Amino acid sequence: MTEKKTVKDWRGERDELGFWKMEGATSPFNKLFRLPFPVDPTFKIDNLPWLTDEEKAKGNKHLQAFLNPTYGAGIGTGELPGLEVTQPFQADFCMMNDPEVWSTYFEYYERAACLLMGINDMWELAYLTTFKKGIDVSPERADDPEVRRKMHNAILTLGPFAVENKDQYTLRLLAWVPFMFQEKYEDKQYRLSAEQIAMLPYPESSIWNLQESLVLELTYAYIRHTMTDELWNRCVEVWGVKETGRYLQWMGAYAHMFNYNYVMFRRDVW
Repeated sequence: MTEKKTVKDWRGERDELGFWKMEGATSPFNKLFRLPFPVDPTFKIDNLPWLTDEEKAKGNKHLQAFLNPTYGAGIGTGELPGLEVTQPFQADFCMMNDPEVWSTYFEYYERAACLLMGINDMWELAYLTTFKKGIDVSPERADDPEVRRKMHNAILTLGPFAVENKDQYTLRLLAWVPFMFQEKYEDKQYRLSAEQIAMLPYPESSIWNLQESLVLELTYAYIRHTMTDELWNRCVEVWGVKETGRYLQWMGAYAHMFNYNYVMFRRDVW
């Protein structure tokens, strides 16, 4: 009988967070992006040679707001360990390499989020989506059914983008990010189930309620350019013209974010 040999994993080595290690990398951030990365402790705005002194001053102001958000965040608390090893790697943070680009994009993103969900700013969104209790971490928002509903729908739009782009990073992120289900946290874990993640490509599935099914249909139509009068009329019947349009604006913010991520990431496999 032939004895089995110990076979070295041909896929490579894992880094300290469990991802595949980038060749020549000295940390999980090193070699992963095509521009310096603000979450990397070695990142310094003042070291970017392409910026003017005025741009560096503006960038440092943005960086301080980014590192010290108004509402705080759950990253670093250990509540959602899978989120802690995925969320900090969002490549759109590389926009900080040009403070004007950062301002232009995140002002649009923040405005889109606030108009759709009724929140105060993007830091509140980060606060409500990085604790395991989700929206119930906030006494102000926990009993607001409209913010809860719209935030749940908004986060769900990320699913079709991940499915259509075969985006492993975002699929792993969605397995951990809190979703704002109608039931309070004590009655329901605020994360998509494995069954729901598996059914993201199928808006017609019985696993989705009316709101969820419709937001998935609308998002796929947005991505695939397959909008119909029938779908439009159903959206307006359920949400009205303004809310429907605000979902589209929110999707536009993420369409740019995802495409920017794909340009800045060197890693394809997560």
